[in-house]
Amino acid sequence: MIKKNLILIIATLLYASTAEAFFPINYFRPWDVENVVKPYRSKGAWLDVACLSEFGLSTVGRTSCEVLCEPSKDGQEVNVLHVWQDEQDGLAMLKGFNPSSAIGALGQQLNIDDDNGIRGHFKFCGDLDIKSNVIFSSRFYLKHNFIAGIYIPFVSLSLTTTYQDLTQMVTEEDFLTKSLLTNNFAANVFELGNGLDINGWDRKGLGDIAALIEWSKNFPQAKPLLKNVNTHIRGGLTIPTGKAADPDQIMSIPLGNDGAFGLLFGAGLDLSLMRFINLGVDVEFLFLFSNERIRRVKTDQSQTELLLLEKTLALKDFGLTQRFNVYAELFKMFDRLTFRFTYQFWKHDDDRVTIACSNEFSSIPANTAVSLEEWTMHHFIYNLSYDCEQEVGEDARVRPYFSLFYKQRINGKNSFMANTMGFLASFTF
Repeated sequence: MIKKNLILIIATLLYASTAEAFFPINYFRPWDVENVVKPYRSKGAWLDVACLSEFGLSTVGRTSCEVLCEPSKDGQEVNVLHVWQDEQDGLAMLKGFNPSSAIGALGQQLNIDDDNGIRGHFKFCGDLDIKSNVIFSSRFYLKHNFIAGIYIPFVSLSLTTTYQDLTQMVTEEDFLTKSLLTNNFAANVFELGNGLDINGWDRKGLGDIAALIEWSKNFPQAKPLLKNVNTHIRGGLTIPTGKAADPDQIMSIPLGNDGAFGLLFGAGLDLSLMRFINLGVDVEFLFLFSNERIRRVKTDQSQTELLLLEKTLALKDFGLTQRFNVYAELFKMFDRLTFRFTYQFWKHDDDRVTIACSNEFSSIPANTAVSLEEWTMHHFIYNLSYDCEQEVGEDARVRPYFSLFYKQRINGKNSFMANTMGFLASFTF
């Protein structure tokens, strides 16, 4: 009863559009605190405001291991529309429907069970562009080493698509498939799929806001090598203020967490060695609440992810999201100029959908979707920062801090990864 009431409350707060998944794309999330704010507190500070701006340079896909690579290995690098399948099957998209329906009747006419692996198949290619990711943050320094922060993102993404019909002109079935389905494929998919558009999109707007409470404290050490130990923990809430994915757009990406509220927990440990070397580790865990909404689902196990004609009410249970940072500040000059090297790893466990209030479609084929499977992302982050506090003085009303960063994709599976770059401007009061 409590769970049903919670879902009802969430549904009334969210947008009426729908979502595909908590999307595995690697721009900075607003709750990724270690990377989006000044990493330490200035003496006497009570407020820090910052703006992080990130821009994508190129985006590629990483396949799911079960598709194109050996078990327990990361995926191969592919075009973004080949992550879930190398080809899209226009005949399989007609399976699983009642023979008396328009889709089922067309499937019978095209003899969809006689698939030769070429007829009705398409090769899709796409260009996914992270145009901008801007995060504004305000952090209030409270008593007893507590920090209250709010993080507000604005995201702009676009997807352009092309597709090639692989159907040959050899047999009578080929000619029939061309005539009834593939010659005017985009229009046919739009009509059969109740508005499914395969021609790309442009999305921009507010992302999911995060509100966090942190606790951070230094423990000075009187040792020749180890000079200080800093421990920090945090917890908070992500609020689904971002646009959900549009089920009528091909591979639509939500600007937040699939319209779901999230609970966030994190902790870290930093070690200061001598004067010019800092080492640290940080972990975060994100728990997303289930939500129920209209989604596109597979009606047959053989269907491919980009061509799902059926929309139905479905409850999604999200897997746990884990993020790990390991960093080293290798060079620090005059307490002003710092170079930080970070290895970052993301992992999201399997999601699961349950089709609600329908005797026509089953959750079994729906849960064979590759997009519901575990995904991972590995990055290197290079950050060069400059603290102006030495120039303006510790008693200055405003103390600026600036940094430039470059994020390099390394590896992953079942994910969409970009090389990105950007800057952070922070002002401490």
